[in-house]
Amino acid sequence: MIQLKGIVISLFALNFLVTYHFVDWMKDPFLDGKRNDYKYSDQWEAYLESIKKGPHIHKVLNDDNYCDSVKEYRDKFPVILNSEGLPIISDRILYSNFPNWYFVKKILGNFTSLILNNHTDSNSHNVFRTRLPLNITFFYHMTTNYHEGKQIDTQFLCKGQRYNHIPGNFYLDGKDYNALDYREYKSYYQNRQNCWEDFLPKTLILSEYEDCKEFMNDLEENVLKNDIKWVYKKARDSNQGRGVKIVTKDIEKNIIDDYIKNGKCQDGFIAQEYMRKPFLVDGRKFDFRVYMVVASMDPLIVLYHDGFLRLTAAKYEAESNESWRHITNIREAKIYLETSNFTESESSKIIESLDMTFSEFSSYLYSSHNYKHDFFSKHFRPHAKKIMLHLIRMNYNRLLKHPRVFEIFGVDFMMDSEMRLWLIEVNTDPGIAEITKDMGKINIKFLKDLIDIEYSLEYSPIIFDSILKRSNFHMVLDGRVKGYKRYQGIINQECI
Repeated sequence: MIQLKGIVISLFALNFLVTYHFVDWMKDPFLDGKRNDYKYSDQWEAYLESIKKGPHIHKVLNDDNYCDSVKEYRDKFPVILNSEGLPIISDRILYSNFPNWYFVKKILGNFTSLILNNHTDSNSHNVFRTRLPLNITFFYHMTTNYHEGKQIDTQFLCKGQRYNHIPGNFYLDGKDYNALDYREYKSYYQNRQNCWEDFLPKTLILSEYEDCKEFMNDLEENVLKNDIKWVYKKARDSNQGRGVKIVTKDIEKNIIDDYIKNGKCQDGFIAQEYMRKPFLVDGRKFDFRVYMVVASMDPLIVLYHDGFLRLTAAKYEAESNESWRHITNIREAKIYLETSNFTESESSKIIESLDMTFSEFSSYLYSSHNYKHDFFSKHFRPHAKKIMLHLIRMNYNRLLKHPRVFEIFGVDFMMDSEMRLWLIEVNTDPGIAEITKDMGKINIKFLKDLIDIEYSLEYSPIIFDSILKRSNFHMVLDGRVKGYKRYQGIINQECI
C-alpha cells in the first residue's frame, strides 16, 4: 500500500517514472473483504488535486450545492422502479456529452431519456449556460476526464447517479504506463513460472533513456535488413490507429535522423515489437476487440464481453511498406480504398468485410483449419479473462474506489500463428460504433445490457445477477464474494 500522498499526486500528474512496489500490491487488498471509505484514500486526495477550477463544462455551470439539492429533490420525488426493479424510462434521465450524431448517443436515446442534448459544443451560439437538472440518474460522457471539471459528490455524481469514468482510468489507457507496470508486475512471478505466461509484446518506452538507447542500437544494427521489427506508437491519448506507424525503412531513417539531431528519442512514444507471424484470416491480418467493464469499484466487479474481429482491408505481406496491410482500423482501410481503383460496389464489400463475428470466426477455423474445438469458450475467453485480471491487479490501487463509477475499456488482442494471444493495447474510449451491421447488433445489445446492469447496481443490487444472466457479459471478478472465489477460477489460488 502506498504511504506517501505526494507519490500518488505526482503519479496523477503523469509522472510515470514513479512506480509502485508490487510486493505490497499483491497482498490483494480486495480479498480481505473490507470496504474502505474512499474519501480517506490517497486516490481521493490525488483526485482532488487534479480538479481544474472553472465555471462550467460545455456551458453547464458548476454548483457547489448541487448534490444537496439533488437529495432534497429525491426526498420529494423518489425514482420509480418497474416490476423488475429498474428505473422506469421517465426516470432514466441520462446526460451525455457525446455529439448527437454519434452511434452511442443515438442508441442511448432508445432506452433512456436524454437531456441537455445541445450541450456538446460549448462554442455554439445557440447554447446558453445552464445548471445540471436535479433529476439526472446517469452521466455517460465522451470526455474521459469529465470528473476533473466538476467535483464528484458535490457538483455532480450524487447519490442515485452513475458515471461512466473512473478517476485514475488513464493508467490503463497509457501504453507507457502499461509497459512499466507490466515489467514490475512480471517480476512478482519470477520464481513461479507455472503461474506466468507473457502476454505483452516487448515494449520500449522511448522517453526512458535506456529504452531509447536500446531502440536506436537495434535500428542501427538492422539498418540493412528489410524486415519490419517494430511498431511506433503514441503512448497516450490516441485511438482508432492515430499515432501508429509501422517502422519501415523510411520511417526508420527519420527516427535515426531525429535522434542524431536532438540526442534523444521523441518523448510521448513507445516502440512495440512487431508480430512477424500473425494468424491470418484468408490471408488478412486481424485483431480481436473485446470489452472489459469495471462495472463497480465498491464492491469491485469486473466483466468481460465478446466483441468482434477487425481485419485489414488488404492481404498481409510481411515486407510491405503499405500500412493498411499491417494496421487493422477503418482509417487505414479508407486510405487503401482511396488509393486503389475499386468501384463503389467493390469498396462497399471491402468495408463490410472489415469485421467478423466470433461465430463466423469459429466457422472459419472449422472449415479452413479443421479446428473442431470451441475456440472461444475453451481457449480465447479463459486467456482474455486472465489477462484482464492481471490488468486490474496491476492498476487497482490507482483507481478511485467510489461506489458509483464504472468504466468501459476496449481491449485489443492479436493472435500469432501458434494461436497464442497477445495484448496490444487498452482504450478508455473504445469507439463503440456501427461500421457494419454485425458490429452494430453487438454494440446495441452491449449498451442496453450495460445500462441495465449499472441501474441495477445503483437501485436494486438484489437483481444484479438476474440482469447479468440475461446479458452477454461474463463475470471476471466478483468483489461481493469473499476470498479466492472472487476470481471465478480464472487464476489458480497459488498464483494470487
